[in-house]
Amino acid sequence: MEETNNQINEETNETKYMYGQNTSPDQSSTLEAPPQTTQKPKWYKRKGVKIVAGIIIVLIIISSLGSPSKDEYNKLQKKYDEQTSELEAITSEYNAYKEKMSKFDGLTDEEIDALIEKADEITAEKKAADEAAAAEEAAKQDALNSATMSQKNALSKAQDYLSFTAFSYSGLISQLEYEGFSTEDATYAVDNCGADWNEQAAKKAQDYLDYSSFSRQGLIEQLEYEGFSAEQAEYGVTAVGY
Repeated sequence: MEETNNQINEETNETKYMYGQNTSPDQSSTLEAPPQTTQKPKWYKRKGVKIVAGIIIVLIIISSLGSPSKDEYNKLQKKYDEQTSELEAITSEYNAYKEKMSKFDGLTDEEIDALIEKADEITAEKKAADEAAAAEEAAKQDALNSATMSQKNALSKAQDYLSFTAFSYSGLISQLEYEGFSTEDATYAVDNCGADWNEQAAKKAQDYLDYSSFSRQGLIEQLEYEGFSAEQAEYGVTAVGY
Protein backbone atom coordinates (compact mmCIF):
# COMPACT_ATOMS: atom_id res chain seq x y z
CA MET A 1 0.00 0.00 0.00
CA GLU A 2 2.77 2.40 0.92
CA GLU A 3 4.53 1.65 -2.37
CA THR A 4 1.38 2.41 -4.28
CA ASN A 5 1.03 5.83 -2.60
CA ASN A 6 4.64 6.74 -3.32
CA GLN A 7 4.19 5.80 -6.95
CA ILE A 8 1.09 7.98 -7.21
CA ASN A 9 2.93 10.97 -5.67
CA GLU A 10 5.84 10.59 -8.08
CA GLU A 11 3.49 10.48 -11.06
CA THR A 12 1.66 13.57 -9.79
CA ASN A 13 4.90 15.56 -9.35
CA GLU A 14 6.06 14.52 -12.79
CA THR A 15 2.80 15.73 -14.32
CA LYS A 16 3.07 19.13 -12.56
CA TYR A 17 6.62 19.53 -13.78
CA MET A 18 5.63 18.85 -17.37
CA TYR A 19 2.98 21.63 -17.30
CA GLY A 20 5.13 24.17 -15.45
CA GLN A 21 3.09 23.96 -12.26
CA ASN A 22 5.94 22.66 -10.25
CA THR A 23 9.59 21.87 -10.42
CA SER A 24 11.47 18.77 -9.88
CA PRO A 25 13.09 18.37 -6.53
CA ASP A 26 16.44 18.86 -8.12
CA GLN A 27 15.62 21.99 -10.26
CA SER A 28 13.28 23.94 -8.00
CA SER A 29 15.66 26.92 -7.76
CA THR A 30 17.27 27.03 -11.21
CA LEU A 31 14.68 26.19 -13.83
CA GLU A 32 12.91 29.18 -15.48
CA ALA A 33 10.05 29.30 -17.94
CA PRO A 34 11.13 29.80 -21.59
CA PRO A 35 10.83 33.44 -22.84
CA GLN A 36 7.76 34.30 -24.83
CA THR A 37 8.00 36.49 -28.02
CA THR A 38 5.17 38.82 -29.04
CA GLN A 39 4.69 39.51 -32.80
CA LYS A 40 2.81 42.72 -33.69
CA PRO A 41 -0.09 42.19 -36.09
CA LYS A 42 0.02 43.48 -39.72
CA TRP A 43 -2.79 46.04 -39.16
CA TYR A 44 -0.51 47.90 -36.74
CA LYS A 45 2.15 48.31 -39.47
CA ARG A 46 -0.43 49.66 -41.98
CA LYS A 47 -1.65 52.20 -39.42
CA GLY A 48 1.91 53.46 -38.89
CA VAL A 49 2.42 53.93 -42.62
CA LYS A 50 -0.81 55.96 -42.86
CA ILE A 51 0.26 58.21 -40.00
CA VAL A 52 3.65 58.94 -41.63
CA ALA A 53 1.99 59.62 -44.98
CA GLY A 54 -0.48 62.01 -43.34
CA ILE A 55 2.33 63.92 -41.67
CA ILE A 56 4.15 64.27 -45.01
CA ILE A 57 0.98 65.60 -46.71
CA VAL A 58 0.42 68.17 -43.95
CA LEU A 59 4.03 69.36 -44.25
CA ILE A 60 3.63 69.76 -48.02
CA ILE A 61 0.43 71.81 -47.59
CA ILE A 62 2.03 74.06 -44.97
CA SER A 63 5.06 74.54 -47.20
CA SER A 64 2.90 75.53 -50.18
CA LEU A 65 0.87 77.98 -48.10
CA GLY A 66 3.93 79.54 -46.51
CA SER A 67 5.79 80.15 -49.78
CA PRO A 68 3.89 82.54 -52.14
CA SER A 69 4.22 82.15 -55.90
CA LYS A 70 6.44 84.44 -57.94
CA ASP A 71 3.46 86.43 -59.26
CA GLU A 72 2.08 86.92 -55.76
CA TYR A 73 5.50 88.00 -54.55
CA ASN A 74 5.83 90.52 -57.39
CA LYS A 75 2.38 91.93 -56.60
CA LEU A 76 3.27 92.29 -52.94
CA GLN A 77 6.59 93.91 -53.85
CA LYS A 78 4.85 96.37 -56.20
CA LYS A 79 2.28 97.27 -53.55
CA TYR A 80 5.04 97.74 -51.00
CA ASP A 81 6.98 100.04 -53.36
CA GLU A 82 3.84 102.10 -54.10
CA GLN A 83 3.03 102.52 -50.42
CA THR A 84 6.63 103.40 -49.66
CA SER A 85 6.64 106.04 -52.41
CA GLU A 86 3.33 107.44 -51.18
CA LEU A 87 4.66 107.61 -47.63
CA GLU A 88 7.77 109.44 -48.80
CA ALA A 89 5.63 111.97 -50.71
CA ILE A 90 3.43 112.57 -47.66
CA THR A 91 6.48 112.95 -45.45
CA SER A 92 8.04 115.44 -47.87
CA GLU A 93 4.80 117.42 -48.06
CA TYR A 94 4.51 117.44 -44.27
CA ASN A 95 8.09 118.64 -43.83
CA ALA A 96 7.54 121.43 -46.37
CA TYR A 97 4.34 122.49 -44.61
CA LYS A 98 6.07 122.34 -41.23
CA GLU A 99 8.89 124.54 -42.51
CA LYS A 100 6.41 126.99 -44.02
CA MET A 101 4.45 127.23 -40.79
CA SER A 102 7.54 127.55 -38.58
CA LYS A 103 7.48 131.35 -39.02
CA PHE A 104 4.21 131.44 -37.10
CA ASP A 105 5.58 129.61 -34.08
CA GLY A 106 6.16 132.79 -32.06
CA LEU A 107 2.81 134.46 -32.82
CA THR A 108 0.22 135.16 -30.18
CA ASP A 109 -3.36 133.89 -30.44
CA GLU A 110 -4.56 137.37 -31.45
CA GLU A 111 -2.03 137.57 -34.27
CA ILE A 112 -2.99 134.11 -35.50
CA ASP A 113 -6.69 135.04 -35.46
CA ALA A 114 -5.92 138.18 -37.48
CA LEU A 115 -4.03 136.14 -40.07
CA ILE A 116 -6.87 133.64 -40.33
CA GLU A 117 -9.36 136.46 -40.84
CA LYS A 118 -7.18 137.95 -43.58
CA ALA A 119 -6.86 134.57 -45.27
CA ASP A 120 -10.65 134.17 -45.19
CA GLU A 121 -11.05 137.56 -46.84
CA ILE A 122 -8.61 136.65 -49.61
CA THR A 123 -10.38 133.33 -50.13
CA ALA A 124 -13.77 135.06 -50.37
CA GLU A 125 -12.42 137.60 -52.88
CA LYS A 126 -10.93 134.87 -55.03
CA LYS A 127 -14.17 132.92 -54.94
CA ALA A 128 -16.13 136.00 -55.99
CA ALA A 129 -13.68 136.69 -58.82
CA ASP A 130 -13.93 133.08 -60.03
CA GLU A 131 -17.72 133.23 -59.97
CA ALA A 132 -17.70 136.52 -61.89
CA ALA A 133 -15.35 135.06 -64.49
CA ALA A 134 -17.54 131.99 -64.83
CA ALA A 135 -20.63 134.17 -65.26
CA GLU A 136 -18.87 136.28 -67.88
CA GLU A 137 -17.78 133.18 -69.78
CA ALA A 138 -21.31 131.80 -69.65
CA ALA A 139 -22.66 135.09 -71.00
CA LYS A 140 -20.14 135.02 -73.84
CA GLN A 141 -21.12 131.47 -74.67
CA ASP A 142 -24.78 132.43 -74.74
CA ALA A 143 -23.94 135.34 -77.02
CA LEU A 144 -21.99 133.05 -79.36
CA ASN A 145 -24.86 130.58 -79.49
CA SER A 146 -27.31 133.31 -80.47
CA ALA A 147 -24.98 135.19 -82.87
CA THR A 148 -26.02 135.93 -86.42
CA MET A 149 -24.00 134.84 -89.45
CA SER A 150 -22.61 138.37 -89.86
CA GLN A 151 -21.55 138.54 -86.21
CA LYS A 152 -19.81 135.16 -86.43
CA ASN A 153 -17.91 136.30 -89.52
CA ALA A 154 -16.92 139.56 -87.83
CA LEU A 155 -15.61 137.57 -84.84
CA SER A 156 -13.60 135.28 -87.10
CA LYS A 157 -12.07 138.32 -88.88
CA ALA A 158 -11.20 139.97 -85.56
CA GLN A 159 -9.37 136.83 -84.39
CA ASP A 160 -7.49 136.73 -87.70
CA TYR A 161 -6.22 140.29 -87.18
CA LEU A 162 -5.18 139.59 -83.57
CA SER A 163 -3.20 136.54 -84.67
CA PHE A 164 -0.60 138.67 -86.52
CA THR A 165 -0.68 142.15 -84.96
CA ALA A 166 -1.88 144.08 -81.90
CA PHE A 167 -4.95 146.30 -81.72
CA SER A 168 -6.68 148.45 -79.15
CA TYR A 169 -10.37 147.93 -78.51
CA SER A 170 -11.48 150.90 -80.56
CA GLY A 171 -8.78 150.32 -83.18
CA LEU A 172 -10.04 146.79 -83.88
CA ILE A 173 -13.65 147.99 -84.18
CA SER A 174 -12.54 150.61 -86.71
CA GLN A 175 -10.61 147.99 -88.68
CA LEU A 176 -13.65 145.72 -88.87
CA GLU A 177 -15.85 148.63 -89.93
CA TYR A 178 -13.27 149.36 -92.64
CA GLU A 179 -13.74 145.71 -93.75
CA GLY A 180 -17.46 146.45 -94.24
CA PHE A 181 -18.97 145.11 -91.04
CA SER A 182 -21.60 147.18 -89.26
CA THR A 183 -20.73 148.90 -86.01
CA GLU A 184 -23.02 146.46 -84.20
CA ASP A 185 -21.34 143.40 -85.70
CA ALA A 186 -17.85 144.83 -85.21
CA THR A 187 -18.58 145.68 -81.56
CA TYR A 188 -19.98 142.21 -80.99
CA ALA A 189 -16.82 140.66 -82.47
CA VAL A 190 -14.43 142.76 -80.38
CA ASP A 191 -16.42 142.14 -77.19
CA ASN A 192 -16.20 138.39 -77.71
CA CYS A 193 -12.74 137.95 -79.20
CA GLY A 194 -11.15 137.32 -75.77
CA ALA A 195 -8.35 139.86 -76.14
CA ASP A 196 -6.46 141.22 -73.11
CA TRP A 197 -6.13 144.94 -73.97
CA ASN A 198 -3.24 145.52 -71.57
CA GLU A 199 -1.38 142.71 -73.31
CA GLN A 200 -2.29 144.21 -76.69
CA ALA A 201 -0.83 147.55 -75.55
CA ALA A 202 2.44 145.85 -74.57
CA LYS A 203 2.64 144.05 -77.95
CA LYS A 204 1.97 147.28 -79.84
CA ALA A 205 4.63 149.11 -77.79
CA GLN A 206 7.17 146.39 -78.68
CA ASP A 207 6.17 146.63 -82.37
CA TYR A 208 6.95 150.34 -82.38
CA LEU A 209 10.28 149.84 -80.62
CA ASP A 210 11.29 147.12 -83.09
CA TYR A 211 11.50 149.59 -86.00
CA SER A 212 11.89 153.00 -84.34
CA SER A 213 13.07 154.78 -81.20
CA PHE A 214 10.73 156.50 -78.77
CA SER A 215 10.96 158.32 -75.53
CA ARG A 216 8.80 156.90 -72.77
CA GLN A 217 6.31 159.73 -73.02
CA GLY A 218 6.38 159.64 -76.81
CA LEU A 219 5.61 155.91 -76.80
CA ILE A 220 2.73 156.43 -74.37
CA GLU A 221 1.25 159.10 -76.61
CA GLN A 222 1.65 156.89 -79.66
CA LEU A 223 -0.27 154.09 -77.94
CA GLU A 224 -3.02 156.49 -76.91
CA TYR A 225 -3.19 157.61 -80.54
CA GLU A 226 -3.77 153.95 -81.47
CA GLY A 227 -6.85 153.95 -79.23
CA PHE A 228 -5.45 152.58 -75.98
CA SER A 229 -6.52 154.20 -72.73
CA ALA A 230 -3.96 156.07 -70.61
CA GLU A 231 -3.82 153.16 -68.16
CA GLN A 232 -3.36 150.63 -70.94
CA ALA A 233 -0.64 152.71 -72.57
CA GLU A 234 1.16 153.10 -69.25
CA TYR A 235 0.99 149.35 -68.70
CA GLY A 236 2.28 148.61 -72.20
CA VAL A 237 5.28 150.92 -71.94
CA THR A 238 6.21 149.54 -68.50
CA ALA A 239 5.86 145.96 -69.76
CA VAL A 240 8.56 146.48 -72.42
CA GLY A 241 10.99 147.77 -69.82
CA TYR A 242 10.55 151.51 -70.27
